[in-house]
Amino acid sequence: MNKIEYAKYLKSLMDGPEIDLDSDELADQFYGFFQCFMPRGEGIEKIFEPLRQGKELLQRLVPIFEVTHQKTQRLLDNGVMPGYFCPEADCSEELLKKLGEQFIQDLRKANSFFKEPGLGELLDKVTEIEIIDDEPEVSDNYLNDYLSDVISDWAIANEDDADLTSLLCEAYYSINCDNYLGYYLRYPIFKKKPKNDFLKSYYEIWEHGYYCIFDAHKLILYS
Repeated sequence: MNKIEYAKYLKSLMDGPEIDLDSDELADQFYGFFQCFMPRGEGIEKIFEPLRQGKELLQRLVPIFEVTHQKTQRLLDNGVMPGYFCPEADCSEELLKKLGEQFIQDLRKANSFFKEPGLGELLDKVTEIEIIDDEPEVSDNYLNDYLSDVISDWAIANEDDADLTSLLCEAYYSINCDNYLGYYLRYPIFKKKPKNDFLKSYYEIWEHGYYCIFDAHKLILYS
């Protein structure tokens, strides 16, 4: 199966907007694709049947529906079609702090693979975790930008554009408009990668209904 054939196959699975199979940016046509399977993800296993690492990818995606289906169903019952997957904020402060600490440690370990001395120095200076209700105004965004550049460069360099899975990159991103979440869900397909599943703790923060961002020496978790 080539990419055009796989695109036609994906199109046959969805009940949603038309797909332009002649588009030069075919992956863009599948932005919001997983939303077609809301709220419970019935039939998503068919997406991955033609893929060589389909079982691993499916195992990572299923929990996305499990942690969002109740909130999604309430919106659907009120006549609202959710644009994204958004879990309920449901986590103790103690667990959140543990997940935040784990995320920092995971990034430090992953940097032995990335080999970015500057990133390591910045991560070593992160000594505080703050939990708040709303998205913060960050005074020092340098670590976020640096980290995003390192992780995005790694992902781009280690994804096979010829692989069928590349057609789903925008579908993954559009789950919550979050590259890190998409990279975690696609982790099995990257060719070279850190030994530790370094974005798992990031995903676990998200599945509890929280987001995270660095501000100089601290990691802020917010809902």
